[in-house]
Amino acid sequence: MGIVIFGAGRYGRQLRRILEHEGEEVLFFADNNIPSGTYIDGICVIKPCDIPDKAPAADVYLSSPTIIDAVMEQLNEMALRNPVFMVPEYVYAYRWSDRCPIAIRMDVAKPRLPYLECKIVFHCNLNCNGCSAIANIHEKEFLSEEDFERDLKKLKELYSGIRYLKLFGGEPLLHSHLEGMIELARSYFPDSELVVHSNGILVPQVKESLLDKMRESNVGFVFTLYPPTGVRKRQIEDRLNRADVPYEFTQPVYEFRKYIDPSGKMDAGEVFRKCAKCVNLYRGTLSCGLGHGIDLLERRYETSICDCKWEHCVNIHETKLNGREINLLLDSPCELCRYCSYMDYGAVAEENYYPWACGEAKLEDWLLDRA
Repeated sequence: MGIVIFGAGRYGRQLRRILEHEGEEVLFFADNNIPSGTYIDGICVIKPCDIPDKAPAADVYLSSPTIIDAVMEQLNEMALRNPVFMVPEYVYAYRWSDRCPIAIRMDVAKPRLPYLECKIVFHCNLNCNGCSAIANIHEKEFLSEEDFERDLKKLKELYSGIRYLKLFGGEPLLHSHLEGMIELARSYFPDSELVVHSNGILVPQVKESLLDKMRESNVGFVFTLYPPTGVRKRQIEDRLNRADVPYEFTQPVYEFRKYIDPSGKMDAGEVFRKCAKCVNLYRGTLSCGLGHGIDLLERRYETSICDCKWEHCVNIHETKLNGREINLLLDSPCELCRYCSYMDYGAVAEENYYPWACGEAKLEDWLLDRA
């Protein structure tokens, strides 16, 4: 059968060497930008449209992690019938294993979800004033493995994969079954860059088995560098370096700011243009996290902030939309954007910033002062 490598650049050439070392036969490179008939490292380049004629039984390996989604769309438009596989970035760092294979089968008829934050713990051990996840006023609650798997299974029906998948909170290290959650996420979405986003405080005390699971499953940490995290930063680094688990820290966070504009006077189009597009999986729905946060504030403080908090909120278990339609919906502005100043630093006056602290939460911690 053999393999066609899509992409004859740096990744493609490196992949050819890896595959041939593994005893696989590379038949062709396919490339949109290199003339057909060119030979690279002794392998002939063909156009992608020639794959069905020249290699109808070959597997197609997408070599570059940076162009996977665009290439999948191209192959879908071609109605290509060859099996298609993506090659994750870890392969080029020589980290593949039985758990993290060289190539992952993809369904080009379905898109990937670009980014997803899965809220698996709803409360936190820091309880920062003005928490953007509003975990500091949430009751102690954990997402069960059963509910998580139900959501992942449905997402797999809608999407071929998820480019960046974050296990989030609250504080995910509070979850007593975090190893199981990681196992589930990796089994359903082996293509994902999978991370656990934490404040890091509990890292020095976590079980070795959790770090083993993360290393074996190619899962890393992202830490928000709050002041208490900074105090423990060397301990965190030492523990993870010894365990060979990848990690990164954000820039230090010394202050919070109010990011909900209760007047609804923000420009929705401008807000969305600056938006980081952080899609949340929350209680079986896909949406921006702002609506759920506003709902929690309204219920906790018995107030009303806006009536459009559920705009562009998709219940994945009830929707009739397919993955492409959901992506288009989430990638467009809506009325809820008018209440968000999270990315608009110019709209936030100095009095709406305050030093990082943990204390009694007040509604005013989140609401922009327009006076």
